[in-house]
Amino acid sequence: MNIAEIEMQLPARLRRFRQVARTGYWMMTPHKNPARIAFIRQLAANNEQLLGLNAELAAKTEQLNQQNAALAAKTEQLSQHNAELAATTEQLGQHNAALAAKTEQLNQQNAALAAKAEQLSEQNAGLAAKVEQLGQHNAEFAAKAERLNEQNAERVARIEQLSKHCGLDRPLAFMHVPKTAGAALTHSLIEALPATVCVNCYDRGFFGALGSCEIILPPADHAVFDALPAADEVIDFVAGHITYSTLVQGRPAARLMTVLREPRSRILSLWTFYRSQSDETVSRLAGFGRVVRLARRPLIEFLNHPEAACHTDNKYVRMLLWPHPLIPDDGFIDEASDERLVCEAAARLRAFEFADVIENPRLEDNVRAFLVRPFVYRRENESPRLPAELRVAPEQEFTGEALHLVAHRSRLDRELWRTLAAERIADADPAALGDDTFGRTLTRHAALMRPE
Repeated sequence: MNIAEIEMQLPARLRRFRQVARTGYWMMTPHKNPARIAFIRQLAANNEQLLGLNAELAAKTEQLNQQNAALAAKTEQLSQHNAELAATTEQLGQHNAALAAKTEQLNQQNAALAAKAEQLSEQNAGLAAKVEQLGQHNAEFAAKAERLNEQNAERVARIEQLSKHCGLDRPLAFMHVPKTAGAALTHSLIEALPATVCVNCYDRGFFGALGSCEIILPPADHAVFDALPAADEVIDFVAGHITYSTLVQGRPAARLMTVLREPRSRILSLWTFYRSQSDETVSRLAGFGRVVRLARRPLIEFLNHPEAACHTDNKYVRMLLWPHPLIPDDGFIDEASDERLVCEAAARLRAFEFADVIENPRLEDNVRAFLVRPFVYRRENESPRLPAELRVAPEQEFTGEALHLVAHRSRLDRELWRTLAAERIADADPAALGDDTFGRTLTRHAALMRPE
């Protein structure tokens, strides 16, 4: 029997108990003891039954209390779990909000990328059109190059044909400025020319205040003349370190020829070349050996020594204008005379039928066209590496002061070189070409003189 059934039966049993009690009251007379006893027994039984019911009710109540406690604990667990779920839900909400913001940002980036892709697509289309145009242009250029190659082949064939019958109708005179690759050009000219009487010499103007010497740098078969030997009936070729005035006086009908080099590079090459000469070689150079030996001194001292001025101080101008009242043989040119000397030297240079710069990539072609003969330019006489005892750290020599002095000693020659380079090299920037050439010369000569 459960508690609900017990509770429903209690009122009826209580009523029954009251009835029995009232009945028992009237039976509490002596003659009614048996009845009383029976009634008491009935009350005891009822009481016993009530006690049993109460015990059951108490046990059931205890069970219900335990169930309620368990239910309360379970409710507490559920409350904690719900709180955790609420916190997790809050975190998820925040995370979702961040994801939503990130998604919005990505959408904006995607829109920007799409716009960029559209722009690149348009650019690519433009590039494709440009490439197509370039392709057509290249095809036209290739066809034109093919035609030019055919024309060049015809010209080469024509030149070769002419060379079999062509000789020089006038003597050739080559003014060789020291350290301008003139030795290689002289040898190449000798190979290209028909059989001639070749005079390879020096004149007194080359040596400045020294006057004349018996010999100069090896080989020792170079003669030194105050005036060139008389020309004979054979077409001849005169070359060497000979000034303009000596050439035109000795060969007035000759075709004059010369080449120039970036002047600062020429000075460095001259210093290194003189510095590399052995004691034996210097001892055979008579008075000029003193000048060569000066190159063993620091670069600044060499450039400031008056005895070396005729070789270091604007050599192009000196060879074009010697003798000249404004150019001392044993000293340096006064800056006050710069403008006049440059103008006069430029006028002399224009008198040459052939003048070019060695930096011109078409130099060989230009000489070939001038000679109207096959010509191959073979370079030689490169600057040698210095003896070990004369090598020094380049930074000790190529100081700012030294490089400034190199520029000063070549200031007039640079004007001539730049003018000639601009005339002979198509689309050339003479200043940039000169600086680039001098920079590479510095690097090369630094390697030659660096101690091992």
